[in-house]
Amino acid sequence: MYKIFIFMAFFVSCLSHEIIYQDPYYFKINNVSNVVNYFLKKKNLLNCFKKENIDSLLLKCWRENELINVIIDIQYYV
Repeated sequence: MYKIFIFMAFFVSCLSHEIIYQDPYYFKINNVSNVVNYFLKKKNLLNCFKKENIDSLLLKCWRENELINVIIDIQYYV
């Protein structure tokens, strides 16, 4: 009886882990810094200045003689 319960708990935990990565709008990435750097280069955002808060990174970057605000924010879902 305990073996079946342990197997079911293991199976459900593995299945829930797979569901997280099957969201069609998000792709798993291995190197976050490369993705952020590529995004900033693609948008031609150069010469950035940073301000860090507890859950956010605020950037002010120059693009074509204009100052652009970039916000990277951590949002927690329960």
